[in-house]
Amino acid sequence: QKRKEENMKKEEKEREKGLEEQETTKSYNLRHSSIDSTTTGIMDDNDSIMERMPILLDTEATHCSSTGYAIGDIDVSWYRAERNGHAILAQLAAGSNGWIEYNMVLDPIGGPNHVENFCDAPIVAVPHRAQSAVEFQLMPDFEHYQLKEGEVIMGEYETKFTLGSKMGYPPSYIDAGIVVQPMFYYTGHFSRYVRPGSTPLMALVGESPGGAMSRTFRPVGKTSPGGGNNNNAREGIEVTVWPCEGSTRQHWTMANEQLQTYRLNGYGEQLCVTLRDSVDVSLGGILLTDCKADDAASFTVVTEPKTDSDEADVVKFMTTKRRANECLGIEPLANGGGAYGPRGGAQAVLLPCDHESAIWHYSSKTGEVVSQYFSWDGPETNSGVCLTTGWPFLQAGAFDTSGTSAESDVVVVVLNESSDDANFVLATPTSGQRQPPSSLLKSSIPAHSVQTILL
Repeated sequence: QKRKEENMKKEEKEREKGLEEQETTKSYNLRHSSIDSTTTGIMDDNDSIMERMPILLDTEATHCSSTGYAIGDIDVSWYRAERNGHAILAQLAAGSNGWIEYNMVLDPIGGPNHVENFCDAPIVAVPHRAQSAVEFQLMPDFEHYQLKEGEVIMGEYETKFTLGSKMGYPPSYIDAGIVVQPMFYYTGHFSRYVRPGSTPLMALVGESPGGAMSRTFRPVGKTSPGGGNNNNAREGIEVTVWPCEGSTRQHWTMANEQLQTYRLNGYGEQLCVTLRDSVDVSLGGILLTDCKADDAASFTVVTEPKTDSDEADVVKFMTTKRRANECLGIEPLANGGGAYGPRGGAQAVLLPCDHESAIWHYSSKTGEVVSQYFSWDGPETNSGVCLTTGWPFLQAGAFDTSGTSAESDVVVVVLNESSDDANFVLATPTSGQRQPPSSLLKSSIPAHSVQTILL
């Protein structure tokens, strides 16, 4: 029994490692290198960058460590596909000129790699599994790494039909000697339809009309959030603001003088994260940290006067660990949010408490921390934003493809990272400032999926 428990803990640790997506970014001359792309703010200074560079490309986008085929967990494989889709949307919206996969094809463990920095790819080469294979070996001769004792490639222990039903890998491709992972299909929604010469259009998933009780993911008649487990609730993820969607990515609890949120591990245990007490030097905003960490921020909730129309408490979150008169606020992105606009991913920061963005509406019932900082026409315009772990579950990007070889003039890519289906209305703004948008279509997108709409 003890050995069984130890093995279960080891498996859970490996699974968490596979799901863990740490951000490391570098910039080189005319390219942008992004290993394990997970955040939305890494490209927010594109205006100043583009003054010096005529072209900016993301050239090293990948996810580490190992491959979905080797790990053998559909959650990891699908999670990485969704992260790829999110990263492409975010980079193109910020002004990047394109996207290049770091590796299109790798061997079963994510190599070859001379420093054992094994990563994932849309396609995994398994020539030894091809129907025409004669004497192919599992690992190619040029792969110098040898599996250590206890290391296994989980995909090698499954039949092609099991891999098809369990992991979504088409058996016909395995017969041809390759494993086509979900990441390939997610990337295809961009590469097939957003052709060279396309330009991004302003596009943002807004909030549903009707207030906090009618959000996209909030269950009808409930105050609890929807969307499923929040895998963004982990150390190192940026704290940002986006239009409210009623999901676990925008659900906060004020406890122990902390704004806390949670994710569940493989055992169903809650893992608590909270805001750091300082702004990250590289990214320019506040990141998440463990609730028990020394760098966790502490806040005193200062109540402000509220009007009859305010359903939630009007508050300021004043820090107690730093200098006096410093509160939680919002820093607009340097590029104005790019194609997302100012409400798409502005950063949470600490600033003087008399700053306009230091005012928040907090509801302990819904867990929403809402700001009207961008509500230039007042709250009735539905232009509020919610404090968010990283980015929302439901995202979209629009592109003008009229001057390209694409099949249509406009392409809209919709991405749903949640565990719930989502209804949406695709609409275009009208000329009148206070006129409602003009609806083009009403549709829905299933849980954990991506859609491309051609207009």
